[in-house]
This record gives sequence, C-alpha cells and structure tokens, in this order.
Amino acid sequence: MENEITIQDVLGSDADETEEEVSKRMEIRNMLNLMNTLDERERTVIGLRFGLADGQEWTQNAVAEYLGISRSYVSRLEKRALLKMFHQSYAGKRKRKSFVYRPPVDN
Repeated sequence: MENEITIQDVLGSDADETEEEVSKRMEIRNMLNLMNTLDERERTVIGLRFGLADGQEWTQNAVAEYLGISRSYVSRLEKRALLKMFHQSYAGKRKRKSFVYRPPVDN
C-alpha cells in the first residue's frame, strides 16, 4: 500500500537494527523480571555485570572493588544468581512455580 507506515519509518532505522534493538529490550525486560528471585547482593552483581542499570557492563574486578568483596566471591554470586534465574525461567515455562536455591551441604 502506498500510505502504509512501517516501524522502520517510525524509528528511522533499518529493519535489522530495529529488530535487534527490540530483541535486546525484550531480553533485558525478561532478565529484570527474573531478578525478582535474587537477593539484593545477587541483583546488584547481575545488574552491574550485564549493564542493566546504565548500559555499561562491569568486570568482575570492578564489581568486587565497588562492593568491597573478592573477585572470586563476585564470580560465585554471579554463577549462583544466573542458576537461580535459569531455573526460575525453566520453572516459569513448566509450572510458573518459584525456584528456591538450596546450596549443597558440606559434610
């Protein structure tokens, strides 16, 4: 049609860039929703590492310095948080049931 307006016309970019931007925003929104399962420190680590607050991705060393903890502890927090988020995402697809992380017990 001659008078048809596309999203490309509205946003003023090519279709590939528009699709990538929309996809990125959807991924960030999904990630923010999954972060509700995390404790405050885990949310901070994930937010900084993946640039969810300001668009800048921090290194583990920078996060460790900011929080006053070791880089290896940042790594463990990040891994635990991502596992929680993965399991919550999977649970959400199956039953919409919350995942509760229980660390292994050392004997």
